[in-house]
Amino acid sequence: MKPTHPDELITPAFRKEVKDVLGAIIGFGMLYLLLMIGALALLAATIFAGIAIVMVHPSFITLAIGGGIAFLGIMVCIFMVKFIFMRSRAEQPIAIEVRAKDEPEIIALVEKLADELQAPRPARVRLIPDVNASVSYTSTFWSMILPVRKDLNIGLGLVNTLNVGELRAVLAHEFGHFSQRSMKLGSYVYTVNKAIFDLVQHRDRCDRTLEGWAEAGGVFGWFAVPTFHIVQGVRRVLVSAYQRINRKYYSLSRQMEFHADALAAVAEGGPQLISALYKVEYAGMAWDGALHELDGWMGKGQKASDIYAIHSAQVGFHRGLPMTVPADRVFDDIRREQVIERPRLVVRDQWASHPSLADREAKVAGIGLDVRGDERPAWTLFKDADRLRERMSALLYARAPGAAKAIGSISPQEHVATLQARSERYKLDDRFHGVFDGRMPKVLPLAELEAMSMDAVPDLHTFYTPEVAQRHAAIARLRTDVELLRAIRDGQVDADTFELDGVKHPKSDAKEYARRLEEELAKEEGWAEENDRRTQMAAARAARTAGEWRSYADAVDVHLRRSAVHDQAVKVLMQGQKVHAMATAKPRFDQQEWNALGAEAGSMYHLLQGFLKEQDPATILDPEEHKDQIRAMERVQRSGIASSTFEPDVFWGTYENVALLEVKAREQLFLAFKAYTEVQRAWLPAA
Repeated sequence: MKPTHPDELITPAFRKEVKDVLGAIIGFGMLYLLLMIGALALLAATIFAGIAIVMVHPSFITLAIGGGIAFLGIMVCIFMVKFIFMRSRAEQPIAIEVRAKDEPEIIALVEKLADELQAPRPARVRLIPDVNASVSYTSTFWSMILPVRKDLNIGLGLVNTLNVGELRAVLAHEFGHFSQRSMKLGSYVYTVNKAIFDLVQHRDRCDRTLEGWAEAGGVFGWFAVPTFHIVQGVRRVLVSAYQRINRKYYSLSRQMEFHADALAAVAEGGPQLISALYKVEYAGMAWDGALHELDGWMGKGQKASDIYAIHSAQVGFHRGLPMTVPADRVFDDIRREQVIERPRLVVRDQWASHPSLADREAKVAGIGLDVRGDERPAWTLFKDADRLRERMSALLYARAPGAAKAIGSISPQEHVATLQARSERYKLDDRFHGVFDGRMPKVLPLAELEAMSMDAVPDLHTFYTPEVAQRHAAIARLRTDVELLRAIRDGQVDADTFELDGVKHPKSDAKEYARRLEEELAKEEGWAEENDRRTQMAAARAARTAGEWRSYADAVDVHLRRSAVHDQAVKVLMQGQKVHAMATAKPRFDQQEWNALGAEAGSMYHLLQGFLKEQDPATILDPEEHKDQIRAMERVQRSGIASSTFEPDVFWGTYENVALLEVKAREQLFLAFKAYTEVQRAWLPAA
């Protein structure tokens, strides 16, 4: 008999995980209590010592010293109790609150769903821009004891993606987290865990003030330094304890997701929820891509009046659908976009708060009724969807820097036409069967090729087959697997076990299997290098046979020159990345560290100046689109950057220009490589 209620799915294992987490939290509480007792003892001792010093010889100096000693104990105690007074509200930067009088149908759906699931009705319903639905509330220490009213956030990107039945399933999942039955204990655990996080990880004004006093020196600085180190020591102890319980919490969190899914499946049917989950995963990536593209349009002075129309158009483009497909149908049959290929190496993320989509689908299979849901577009739940879409779009642009200067408009048709043109520009011919997907082989100089014997080389078309492409793709995956196994071996990835080729292994086996895969990778990379060399030999022979040696030689020459330019740009960028890593490693630096930053930044400026002496930035960047960047680089070219100290504004501006230079040099390199392949196209049979 199929389960019809999620409480029927609560297993002993789930209850054990709840008990384990609660036990770990209780242990943490006992540790905190001991540290609190120590902090209070320190407070009493420092106050007593401070008063005693002042009474021995009352003066300004002894008052300052006594106050400093008392300050030490007070600040440690403040650190220990400040989390009780913290307020953590998950605010959305952009939101439209709706009430029953504004949007009666969506509010009625929300309230009916909450009542059906015996979950509290949300205090507010807010519309947010993105592909998401969430419950937010003000979190404090007291919310573990006192009930809090929660807000329901509904993303219009979600509405743009789902039909009514699927939206109900997603909202039922959110209510499942806070229903008053099976999830009550889990919700309490979540709140406790959030309070512990605030205690051990949160940095606020109090921490910054203490750090500032410790670095400032003076009388208070003398006592701020030991106070700072005591606080950091206590924090390290608590962080260590917190990390031990956090893995248990994340395991429980995944179970809580499963139970919320089960409740949604009981309410709306498993197929509705699974369909929604697949759509949301795809739509979320498309939403991020659409916002990135719209940012580019804004830089050209154009905005979209309806961002959600752009979102749908972008999904249709990436799925290869014609513009005639209605916007509310572009997500149909989204499951066919899933590439199902079992990886050789599988490592379960023990720190993930959500299970994988495949695991979620397997868990809810067979739960609830398999009925046809409401297939109306979710936009039909709103009185004036077009006006709402434009209003949210305007709010998004209002927060975007430079949006006021964008006065032109961009339509979905224009957007798709631009995407198509870009795709064609960077697309290689189908005759190559994806052999160069995600890779660009080293192109050898013609003199080196001509010195090789080409008699035994097979025909060119034998190197461009789906089988060769699949082998190159397998090498790329193998390279990723080797890097992950090395990370497990070196303790950079926290994993107790891993699966390789379907067999489970303990962490201790990572060293041996990393060695085996490294040997396999070296062999495969050797094959790839030799195969690429033979491919170029076959292309050179085909060029001579076809009487097109000059065209082929010119294409090779252009590619080699573009490759040299890109290599130079990469050297400058890598030096900039080194400075970037140093500059963001810590909030404050002493004079020696600051001088080291200046020296490394100076090396980047020197490399950039050498690059610009050989390359005109106007031949790499667009003279119209990148006028300011070209002028800035021309100034560097003429006079360099004379400062011997690290100047953050100068560095960040120059670093951004260097990053842009590398991106554009890489684009030119790829276009040169495409031209190199285009010469070969006529020598290959049609795909």
